[in-house]
Order: sequence, then C-alpha cells, then structure tokens
Amino acid sequence: MIRIILLRHGETTWNIEGRYQGQEDTPLSERGWEQGRKAALALKDVPIDRAISSPLSRSYETCRLAADFHHLPVMKDERLTEISHGLWEGIHADEIEARYT
Repeated sequence: MIRIILLRHGETTWNIEGRYQGQEDTPLSERGWEQGRKAALALKDVPIDRAISSPLSRSYETCRLAADFHHLPVMKDERLTEISHGLWEGIHADEIEARYT
C-alpha cells in the first residue's frame, strides 16, 4: 500500500505581512523554520521512502528538514509549485480587497 504524507511549508515573511505569495519565492520566517523543525521531528519515526517538493524554497526547506531525518534527498517537482496569483502576488490582502471589490 502506498501512503502519501502531505506537509505544508512553514510560515513565510509574506505570511506575516499578509501578502499573496503564489509563485513568488518567499523565505521562511523564524517561526516557519521552527514549524518545519517540529513537523520533521513529528515525522522522524514514520517510515518515509521518498521526499518530493515544490522547487520554491519555502516548500523545499520545510521538506528537507523532514527528509534529513531519513537521510533522503529531496526531489523537486515543478508540478507541485503553488498556483499563480498573477497581479495579486506581493500585494497585501487589504489592498486587493480595496482594488477589486
């Protein structure tokens, strides 16, 4: 049986600022790194055979933290890249609401 574990990336600097990220490659915040470490620790005793991530650094680094416990490389797959938010990327949520509602 195949089991798939989905792990979301930790908090980013743009999450804190309330900006839409989409495909912009925004870094993890300090809290995001800590969230990634906690998730990795929770998965350290779970059998994992393969680690695959979006190429965006926030996802890759979160995945790498878990993969390191299992001595696995992290494969990047473009198909896992977040959807594009187009013109909204990098804009605060309140600015979008003001412009488009």
